Amino acid sequence: MDARPERPVTDAAFEETAERFVASRLPEILAEITTTLRSVRRGITRCGLLVCSADGTHVRSWSDSNGQVIECPPAHCTIEPGSVLARARQEPDQGVHPSTRDRFLEWCSGDAHRTLLVLSVRGANEYYGYLVIETGSADRSRKAHDALQSAALPAWARLAANAVGGAIRTIRMLVGAVRFARDFTLMRDRETGEHQLRLGAYLQVLADEMRSARDLSEGLARELTLFGPLHDIGKIGIADDVLLKPGRFDEAEWIAMKRHVDKGRALVRHMSQDLSLEGMPGLETLASVVAHHHEYLDGSGYPEGLRASDIPLASRMVTVVDIFDALTCIRPYKRSWQIDEAFAHLEGLSGDKIDRDCFRAMHAARTRFGEIWRSFHPHPAT
Repeated sequence: MDARPERPVTDAAFEETAERFVASRLPEILAEITTTLRSVRRGITRCGLLVCSADGTHVRSWSDSNGQVIECPPAHCTIEPGSVLARARQEPDQGVHPSTRDRFLEWCSGDAHRTLLVLSVRGANEYYGYLVIETGSADRSRKAHDALQSAALPAWARLAANAVGGAIRTIRMLVGAVRFARDFTLMRDRETGEHQLRLGAYLQVLADEMRSARDLSEGLARELTLFGPLHDIGKIGIADDVLLKPGRFDEAEWIAMKRHVDKGRALVRHMSQDLSLEGMPGLETLASVVAHHHEYLDGSGYPEGLRASDIPLASRMVTVVDIFDALTCIRPYKRSWQIDEAFAHLEGLSGDKIDRDCFRAMHAARTRFGEIWRSFHPHPAT
């Protein structure tokens, strides 16, 4: 009987990863909104979103069209009654022209910007945040005042707030599909599901290291952390007598198992089409890690035998941690390798089969990898 403790299907780590992914997509959305609103009001310098709790009473973070994503200090996140944001929640259509000081607006705007208008951004049954439209701090002319009093800006701003809400709903739909696929895999095949959980933790560390030392973009780092663990999603289409076999595969079984890549590709394609997610940020990363996580730099991998830079970076990163996890986990036909052994083996593959920069980043974070390994394995590798 398997005495390993059950792990929750929905865990705090996934929710945090999903929230960070949504936040990482907001600057691009807000940049498009800013460009549109400038055609209505030329002096607009920036748009941002104060992301809030579902009931609209607490601010969680700030994202803006200049690329900033900042978490709100927990001690200062509550929206007080009568404040500008509380009024924006009560006046959803026209929004609020701030006439008094507001600590949230001072926090996000600083000295370089002045808030023109604040509107709530809502879903069907929840709030997403508060859209803040700003001009330069020196823009205090009568012309600006007249523009504020016209109907043009509030009307266009409400359309902009609705567009932001629609974009967030679409992104959350993708995240929901990922959550469903993740949970389904965990329930159908526990080993594959727990492999996903471990890879999610490893990829978070690797992405952080690559972002600080190798100039990996914030967007790709968040996409990789959320979508990378689903690289083996095609295994849900593999027959039980192969997928759940306790021993080594024979040749026919190995051929059948390798088809999980093509099955995974088909699942991602169908999800994209059925949910109308074509072009959604992150979907390309999901598709690439599913399709190419078994490719090697020397062309000896499958299914396409891609070489070197023809393999997407996200896929190369998944490959490194995928091999590490396979080596350091026990199987009916193999012992669990010690972490030192696994790193030595990966070093031997570096530059030939796996990406050297990915391995170096992983090696630099070796201590954190060991901590994650021990959190999933109650006994040291032998």
